[in-house]
Amino acid sequence: MFSLPFGLWLGDYDLPLRVAFVVWGECFVFGGKLAGLRQLIPAFTIGALAAGIVQSFAMALADPFGTAELVTAGDLAVAVAYSAGFGIAVHIMRFVRVLRDGTPACFQGIAITLACIFTGQGPATSDLGQPLRPSLRRRDRVGPVMPAGLGRRLGQRGAERAA
Repeated sequence: MFSLPFGLWLGDYDLPLRVAFVVWGECFVFGGKLAGLRQLIPAFTIGALAAGIVQSFAMALADPFGTAELVTAGDLAVAVAYSAGFGIAVHIMRFVRVLRDGTPACFQGIAITLACIFTGQGPATSDLGQPLRPSLRRRDRVGPVMPAGLGRRLGQRGAERAA
């Protein structure tokens, strides 16, 4: 906790540090036990994948929507893709037990992935009209996955000590 403010000195790696902290904190939401991690990790991962798929759908809609906008360029494509994509994702949650039991982790995976994409710290570009593609830049390989793994590991160590 004391070292978290010093993340500001990490430049491009500041957001991944915060991702690790959020996932570590979420381990406590799930009871701080290994059983909670078994719920958190799959739900978080599915949420992160859902966010990537929905964002890809938004970028695929950018060309068909052309210059149509509500306030700013690309917002109509994003609104349609997010409403449909996340609406379907939430509906699927009703039928998949790991998502029902891990709803907070699923939404955390969605939020963190979109934060990484839109701040340019993720493994993909967020520019509408551009394909969601892997980046070879070192800082982009970090994305939400490695920090989430670090947060999981911190939570696992805490759960093992508590047991």
